[in-house]
Amino acid sequence: MGKMKRTLFALAALLMRCLPAAVDANAQLATAYRSDIVGPEVWTSTARSISCEGTRESYTRGQVPYFLNAVPKPGLSGVLHVVHETPVVDALSLRILEEGENGVKELEWVPIRNRWTPALCTTYYRNIPARASSTECDWVGDSVLKERKCIDFGNVFIAEATLKNTGRVPRTYEVKVVPARLLYPAGATGDASGYTWSFKTTSMGKVRARKCSVSIGTSFGSLSTRVKVEPHGEFTFRYAVAFGSGSPDEVKSTLGARLSAKDPFAANVEDFNGWFRREVPLFSTDDADIAKMYIYRWFVVKRNTHEARRVIADHEYPRAAVYESPAGGWYNCVIPLSVPLQLNELSWMRNPAVARAHLLNWCDKVRGYTKLYIQSTAMSAWHLLQNHPDKDLAAKVAPALVADAMRRSGGSEKLPVIAGSWPTGAEYQPNFYRFTDPPWDYRNDEQFVSKGFKRAQLVRLDGAMCSIGSLEGASRVARMAGDVKAADDCHALAMAQLGTLCKGHWSERDGLFLAADPETGNLAEDAACFDSFAPYMWGLLDDARYDVAFDKLVDRSWFWDDFPVTTVQKSCPMYFGQNGIVVGPVASPTNTLRYGCCWNGPTWHYSDSMVAEAFGRVAMRAPQRRAKWLEFFDGWTKSHFLYGDPTLPRAAEHLRPEDGAHCGDAWDYMHSAWIDPFIRYWCGVSVSEDLKTICFDPFAEVPFSLENVPLAGGVYSFLQRRDESGGLHRSILRGETVLAEGDGALSVAVDF
Repeated sequence: MGKMKRTLFALAALLMRCLPAAVDANAQLATAYRSDIVGPEVWTSTARSISCEGTRESYTRGQVPYFLNAVPKPGLSGVLHVVHETPVVDALSLRILEEGENGVKELEWVPIRNRWTPALCTTYYRNIPARASSTECDWVGDSVLKERKCIDFGNVFIAEATLKNTGRVPRTYEVKVVPARLLYPAGATGDASGYTWSFKTTSMGKVRARKCSVSIGTSFGSLSTRVKVEPHGEFTFRYAVAFGSGSPDEVKSTLGARLSAKDPFAANVEDFNGWFRREVPLFSTDDADIAKMYIYRWFVVKRNTHEARRVIADHEYPRAAVYESPAGGWYNCVIPLSVPLQLNELSWMRNPAVARAHLLNWCDKVRGYTKLYIQSTAMSAWHLLQNHPDKDLAAKVAPALVADAMRRSGGSEKLPVIAGSWPTGAEYQPNFYRFTDPPWDYRNDEQFVSKGFKRAQLVRLDGAMCSIGSLEGASRVARMAGDVKAADDCHALAMAQLGTLCKGHWSERDGLFLAADPETGNLAEDAACFDSFAPYMWGLLDDARYDVAFDKLVDRSWFWDDFPVTTVQKSCPMYFGQNGIVVGPVASPTNTLRYGCCWNGPTWHYSDSMVAEAFGRVAMRAPQRRAKWLEFFDGWTKSHFLYGDPTLPRAAEHLRPEDGAHCGDAWDYMHSAWIDPFIRYWCGVSVSEDLKTICFDPFAEVPFSLENVPLAGGVYSFLQRRDESGGLHRSILRGETVLAEGDGALSVAVDF
C-alpha cells in the first residue's frame, strides 16, 4: 500500500509538471485599471501623484483605481522612462483628423473598454461627436478605434490600430503619428527613421545626460497618411518606436522587423510567459489571493530588473541591476537599502544570473550601490549561495562582504550608533525622538539640519542586526570560499554583538527588545518600533525565553490590526497611521508635518518583510505561533490589493494598518521580500546552513505544489495533498523520484 501511495504521488507530480506550459502568467495579471506600458529597459508611468498629498481629495478619492490611474489614451502615453525617468511625456501621440462638411476636425477619443496586461494592452475608443453634423448622431460618435500595444523584449514600442467607420457614409481621415518635441527635437541627427537621441534622466535626485539610438516608423511609410474608409469598413496600421545602444541603422532594422512581423504581440506575450516557465518555481494552490500574489510578486521582480547597457551603452550599471521602483525621480534606480531584500527574492530564481550580477555590482561599488544605508547584504549573499552553491562566486565576493561587515560593525562588540532616521530608510521613526529635549521633537533629523537642529542618535535594533547579520553572513560566505580566519573572526564578532544586544536592550517591563540612548543606555520605552523584532531574524537568537515579544506583535493595543503590522506601538504619543506627524513641539492635528514617507505608524512592505522573517523563525521552533504568522501573512498579502480589488495587486510603499488604504504613489515597488518568506515559511521549504539537508515543513495547512525549486545545487519539488481521510500528506521529489513522503515534517540528505 505504501508503494502504491508513493506511485500515486509521483504520478500527481508528473501531472502537475505537464501543466506549466499552459499557464498564462500574463493573463493572470489582467486588469481594466492600469494604463502604463511595461518593457524591460523602456516603460511609461501613468499613475497620478495624489495619494500622499494629504488633501481632502486624496483622502476621499485616492483609493479609487480610475482616479488614481490616468485613463488610457492612444499612443505611447505617460511619462517615458528610458532606463530612468526622462522629461518626455506622451512620447508618441496618435492624432486622427476627419474631413467633414464643416472642415477638418481632430477626433477626441473616449476609452470604452480596456484590458491591461504586462505584455499587451488592448483598448477600444469611440469618438465624441461634433456638435453640428448631419452625418453623425449628436450623442455617440461613428468612429471606433481599437489599439493593441506593448513595449516588447527588444525595447520596441509597437502599436496596431484599427480605425472603424460604423456610420452610413464614407469618411476621410488623416492619421498622424506625432513624436514628442523632446523625443524628436528640431535639428536631431538624422530623420525620425533613425537618429541619435540626446536626453536627460533623473534618478536618486540627480540629472544626467544620456544618449541612445532611436527609430520611429509606421506601416504606411511616413508619419502621416490620408485614408478613406467606407461605411462599416476599417483601416488597420502599425506604428512604432525602437530604442537601443547600437547604431541608428541597427535600431532602424529592429523597428522594421517589428512593423513587418506577423504577430509581434503574441511573440511578446510568449516571451513574458516563457520567462516565468524558465525562471520561476511553479506554484499551484486553490487560495486565489496567494496564487495571484505569487505571480504578481515575481512580475515585480521581472519588471524591476534592467540591463541598462542594452539601451544606454555607457551606463554606469555594467551588469543587470534591480531597481527599487519603476517610477519616481529619486528611486527609479538601484537603492542600496533594498539590495538585501531583492537578493532574497532573486535567490529563488532557477537561474541565479541576475542575483549574481546584482551582488557583483554591489561588491564592485558600482555607482548607485554605495549610498550608506543600513543593510545586511552579506546575509542575503549567503542565502543566494545556499540555493545556488558556487565556491568561485564565494571567493570573488567574500573580501568585499567581509570588509563591509567589519566597517559596519566598527570592529568591536559595541553596537553601531545611527545618526538620524534617514540611514535606516525609516524616516521619522519615533524612537529616535524619545530622548530629545523636549521629547518627541522630530525636528532633530535630516530635514531640519539646515535650520540648526542636530540629528538624534540612537542604537537601533535594525542597525544592530544589520551589523550582526552582515558579520555572520560574511562569515558563512568566507568559509565557503576557504578563508577560515576571516570566517572565524566575523562569526566571533557577530556573537559578541548579539550578546551586547541581549544584555543591554531587553525590556523586562515591556517584554520586548528596545532601542537605546547611546549616551545613557536608557531604553526607548513608549516608542517600541518594528525594529524590536529585528533580533529574531535569521535564527541567530535561538532562545525561547525572548519569544514573548510576539505576544505584543499580535496584540491590537500594540502592533496588530486588520492589515498588520504597525511600525510603532499604538500607545506611542507620535503614533499616526497616515502620512504625517501630528504630535510634537510644533505639530498638532491642525498643524501637521506632511511627509510622504512617514514611519510613525503606517504599515510598510519593507518592515513587514522584516517581521515575516523574524516571526517565521520563531514559529519554526514554536508551532503554536504558526496560525498567527499565517494570519499576519494573509493580511499582508491582501493589503497589496488596491481598493480591495483582486484584479489590481499593487506593491506600494506603505498603507494604513486600520483599513488598508495605500498611502504612497508608487506601483510595483520592490523594497520588500514577499517571495522569500512565502517559500521559506508558508511553503516550509529550506536548506540547512551546512547545505546537507533539505527540509519541508509548511506552515500552510492547505494543498499546494511548489516545483523546480533550486536548493543546495539541486532542483526539488514539494507537494502537499489531502489523503483519503482528509489529512495532509507531503512529498519531496527530485525529478521523477520521490525522496521522502509522510504526514509530518520531512527532510532529505543532499551532498555538495
